[in-house]
Amino acid sequence: GRGAGNPNAPRSSSDLLLGNLIAPGFAVASVAMVVVLIVPYVKNFFERLKDSERPVLLGLSGGADSLCLFQALLECGCPFAAAHIDHRWRPESTAEAQELKQIAELKKIPFHLKTLEPSSLEGNLEAACREERLRFFTELS
Repeated sequence: GRGAGNPNAPRSSSDLLLGNLIAPGFAVASVAMVVVLIVPYVKNFFERLKDSERPVLLGLSGGADSLCLFQALLECGCPFAAAHIDHRWRPESTAEAQELKQIAELKKIPFHLKTLEPSSLEGNLEAACREERLRFFTELS
């Protein structure tokens, strides 16, 4: 994971997207290879949806998988928007959400952000956050 204990860990979402590192031990070539491998599948997916009136919304968590998909969508020229939920479980989550917003703005991709206040949620925190995510994505689609 991230942190001082692992000097090879990604420092931020933009490091992942820009290909500096995708995960400890994986270099730029790994990011490029993953994107190259998934682009045909992404193109095929959009080809099947081309007559759909529903917009494509990418849940952009900031993890390696969603950032690779973000990059693949860009490379395909597929129209999409990105949505991120800041759960505020960690002190650095607000800064990470802003990094994702900056990446989307740089690439001219519509970006939607919802910030949760964990102390206002009732019951099981993970379940409550999942419900909030689903509600947010449903409102946007």
